[in-house]
Amino acid sequence: MWKSLSSAMNKFVASSFEQATAGAAGKKANPFANDVVATIDRQTIESQFQNALQLMQAGNAPMAIATMQAVVQQAAEACQKVAVVDASSTAAPSVAAVSPMDALYADACFKEAIILMSCNQPELAEITVRKAIEVIPADEAAKKAQANYLSYRGELLTRLERFDTAELVLKQSIDIRKAVYGSDHPGYAVGQSVLAESLLAAGKFPQAKVAIDEAVRILLRARHERLPIDLALRGYIIKATDGDAAPVFEMWTDLSVGMQKTVVQHALQFARRFDAKLVQPLLMDLHALIDGRPEFDVQLLLALDVALANASRTNHDHALNVFVCKRMVERCKPIADRSRYVIAQQALAMAYEDAGHNEEVSRAYDEGTKVAREIGELALLSTTLRNYAEWCDQTGQLEKAETLYKEAASHGASSGDWSTHGRSSVAYGMFLMHHNRLEHARALLEEAIAHLPPNHEDFGVAQSHLQALVRGDKCDCELDYAANNLSADLDGQNSSGL
Repeated sequence: MWKSLSSAMNKFVASSFEQATAGAAGKKANPFANDVVATIDRQTIESQFQNALQLMQAGNAPMAIATMQAVVQQAAEACQKVAVVDASSTAAPSVAAVSPMDALYADACFKEAIILMSCNQPELAEITVRKAIEVIPADEAAKKAQANYLSYRGELLTRLERFDTAELVLKQSIDIRKAVYGSDHPGYAVGQSVLAESLLAAGKFPQAKVAIDEAVRILLRARHERLPIDLALRGYIIKATDGDAAPVFEMWTDLSVGMQKTVVQHALQFARRFDAKLVQPLLMDLHALIDGRPEFDVQLLLALDVALANASRTNHDHALNVFVCKRMVERCKPIADRSRYVIAQQALAMAYEDAGHNEEVSRAYDEGTKVAREIGELALLSTTLRNYAEWCDQTGQLEKAETLYKEAASHGASSGDWSTHGRSSVAYGMFLMHHNRLEHARALLEEAIAHLPPNHEDFGVAQSHLQALVRGDKCDCELDYAANNLSADLDGQNSSGL
């Protein structure tokens, strides 16, 4: 809950951006050329792209990248063969003659860039999408595609904080969009929207406001389906430009309930990327608009609470954080899935801890632990006990901490979940090592390393402590794992409502 993980698909996949498709390939007189074109087509590229997405989501990023690289290579080879055939033709060269395979190559490069970005390799993604941009568009469809590639490169440059170059690239995309769509078309509004987000990230708030107002004007007139995205983005830009108290949803009552929900959902997506100082006032405005309205289900309200708790904690607004976490607990009480109530109690315990209310911390953890025992989810019980133990450890309640650590490790080992087993073993092993009980600590740290994959966040912690123990050195660490560990737990639960 407490960390914003990049895990969502890039917005250029999930949003309603117009993805241009190249026109049908013109028939060639040479039969060899037809065979080359048949070796790869847009459907093949899309199919392999979907395969790559599935591999990435399954945690196999190297294979996902390799899948798209193979498609790009196949498209490049096909382009070369067609170029050889065209060079031998007696017909006069034409722009259309280079269109079919080159357009497919550009599409493959674009999709490879998306996979690279989804695998957290923005630098390589930016290099790859440039290859798509460099393909000379042969028709209007290819020009539309090129505008999308430029917009995507602009977003990548923004994430890399190369703001000046991003602005130039995005304005180039807007120029193409204006030429192929006109200045009152949603396709043109898309370009203005992406530019506005980049300008917001660059701190150019007035310019961002001009761009987003232009996008909203066009989409509002067309009643276009992507209007909620830009209304959410505009809300953040208005807060940045005019201050926390500035009204941002003046047209709220003119929107359908479905569109209002979509605005909230996109505001929550933006909240993962934007500064907490912008996020907090905007989400408070949204909460005031939807809380208590039966049209808005508890899942959406909980998602809003989680995001607001994240922001208020980052902003050290302890009073608001406690208030929001208490509200989460109340919202979770009637939900059939009691695990959400347990996690909400842990969030409340941490909010109390940040506020320095130690008595309330114990009460919140005790309540969460009681319900975790009742529902019998061993992984959840282990996690709750581990977080409770770490707080007791930090506050000098060592006897209680050891009891909790020991039980957490026991339930973690019985849970059947390798991550919980490993993490609870790391926590207990570190505690014992810090108190010079080295033999038992070593066994637990070795057990953790055996259960955690090398890319797990706790693997390095366990390894460094074990190495220090073996060398006879003191470890230099801080026991701040409760917040980090709960973050991952809550992020996982949030996909299903909390």
